[in-house]
Amino acid sequence: MAHAPSNKILIIDDNTRLLKLLELRFSQSGYQVYTAEKVKDGVITAILAKPDLIISDVVMPEIDGLEFKKLLGNIPAMADVPFIFLISGDKIPHEFFGQEFGPIDYLKKPYNFEDLLAKVETSLRRYHQRIDTLSEDSKVSSGTLGDMTLIDVIQVMAMNKKSCTLKLSKGNMSGRIFLQGGSIVDADAVNIRGEEAVYRMLQWKGADFSVGDLSEFNGEETVSRDIHSIIAEGLKRADKNSEGEGVSVAEEIMPVRGGAEEDERGFLNRLKVLGILKGI
Repeated sequence: MAHAPSNKILIIDDNTRLLKLLELRFSQSGYQVYTAEKVKDGVITAILAKPDLIISDVVMPEIDGLEFKKLLGNIPAMADVPFIFLISGDKIPHEFFGQEFGPIDYLKKPYNFEDLLAKVETSLRRYHQRIDTLSEDSKVSSGTLGDMTLIDVIQVMAMNKKSCTLKLSKGNMSGRIFLQGGSIVDADAVNIRGEEAVYRMLQWKGADFSVGDLSEFNGEETVSRDIHSIIAEGLKRADKNSEGEGVSVAEEIMPVRGGAEEDERGFLNRLKVLGILKGI
């Protein structure tokens, strides 16, 4: 499958051999690839290249992949760029389901390149869909949850601080999610109300949705958690349910360097002083 040059990937890994192999394979697949072995190089490359997606190892010297994601989250142009983390072992880091980072996509080692490529294609398709939606002033009125998941729709509403009612239907089931200022304040579905109703609707693959005003909201707020926490909890539950199937729910739903002796944190602190980063 050929890809437009605008599909730029940044890969961060301290394993030089693996980094070169991934660069070669993705280049052969039509992607524009940037690489970095250290987080400090990755930060600068991300700022200069403005990648559409980032692939990163989790365990790296001095600064790990999760902290790298947190750093980029403080750069407005990078805050919404999707990440795919490569993790070792059977244990998934608890931060993957925490409030701070929101839902995180990942792939366990060892993996086939075809599996990673499929994840990249899916993540980029969803990312560009969100960008296209935002460029149209977020006028999402109706559709079917296919490539764009319920999580994508909710995140678009949240990013634009929308006050609206998101209605869903699948077969004989129906539900509603009420948002005020981009936050979920109430939800109901199949005789369930509150957060549990949201978790239930997150499982409705292929559901039809529509967006309307808040005229049906009765003013009673039954949801207090923030959207990132709700989405993370929903993915955690779904991932637990799919453990026996061996499928992650995430599958569904030019470096500028400092001085030779400058360590990673010193370099990033220098970026903070320059006003490039804020969250160190």
